[in-house]
Amino acid sequence: MKLLLINNNPVVSKLSKLSAKKMNANFDEVDELEKLTSHDFDIVLIDNTLAQSISIDNISSALTYKQLGCIKPKKDTSIDGFDFYIDKPFLPTELIDIVLEQSKLILETPNDDKDLNEQTEDDLELNDLDNTPSDLEDEDNLDDFDFDEDTLETDDISDDIEDD
Repeated sequence: MKLLLINNNPVVSKLSKLSAKKMNANFDEVDELEKLTSHDFDIVLIDNTLAQSISIDNISSALTYKQLGCIKPKKDTSIDGFDFYIDKPFLPTELIDIVLEQSKLILETPNDDKDLNEQTEDDLELNDLDNTPSDLEDEDNLDDFDFDEDTLETDDISDDIEDD
């Protein structure tokens, strides 16, 4: 599991590192998005002090993630746009429980990305390939093409066919 903490609070940092270590999770921490070296995470946590200055749109455009959580004081109202919230103060075991719960949701949630084959079929609209445009069926239109006679010598083509 890959976790990212966007944070500048030393207490939250220490508790989150302890929790990530206990879960054997890959853990990155930054205090601003520009410092990221990786951009693909399972769970992104952001401390409420930075959530007010870094918009969810900025996070979404800078990162790929499956769940986005906000660490906020218990008395504060929830900020819209987050998948889950962790109330301060919290114990490392509470953070572990919440992250594991979110991990289960990630595994249970069908992938929003289309399967590559489905996407290709949709993009190409394969059913429309049977409806060949009439201008391609008309052999008289082949006269409109200008073939370079130096590159298309019929003797060479005939020799290639006979060799097979």
